[in-house]
Amino acid sequence: MALWWALRKFQWLDTVAQEFVAIVRPAAVFAARPTARDIELMNAAMTEWFLFERRFGPAGTPLEEYLARSHRDVGEETLARLEQVAATQLFSRFSIRDKDRATGVAVLEDTADARRYDVLDPHLVGVGHWREGVIAERIACVDGVWQMVGTVRLYDYAPAAATAPDGPGAVHPEDADLADLWERAGPFLRLLRDTIGQDGRYRASARRL
Repeated sequence: MALWWALRKFQWLDTVAQEFVAIVRPAAVFAARPTARDIELMNAAMTEWFLFERRFGPAGTPLEEYLARSHRDVGEETLARLEQVAATQLFSRFSIRDKDRATGVAVLEDTADARRYDVLDPHLVGVGHWREGVIAERIACVDGVWQMVGTVRLYDYAPAAATAPDGPGAVHPEDADLADLWERAGPFLRLLRDTIGQDGRYRASARRL
């Protein structure tokens, strides 16, 4: 699905990039000497936002638009799994409650509503120092298994309670004059603005591997 849209980037890249930069104000764009890591993260985040969240046509997001089209070279099982992703995917910040190295499953608690998910994410489980803080990532339920489906992970070593209720991704008091912007930007873009933005409030405490 991502490759299908990448081959058609002339249809969307310029417009989407301008909108993304206007909202997030990524340091990789405004810094005099951005690091390769900053550029990589910015591009991955923009692509994830475009595919999963930005409305692009009558059917909705690019993922939903893809599923609304006919794809003779894609198997029915693959399309069925993509439909499950489209129906269940969500991005949030999660407190890490437990890890099981044997299965690659992490018990994550959504900081927004305290709902717990058993998430198949071997990478998250394998990073030993990702334990007491908060991981931000996109998950979806496929064939009964919650799993990481995005490309961006952002780790904050501060526990959720240390920054609540004004933590990364929240609409902060200083954002009062950005009401029009927040109508277009959900939690994912707000979090990115806070963590990879040029003047992001929590940029110093974000970690990504």
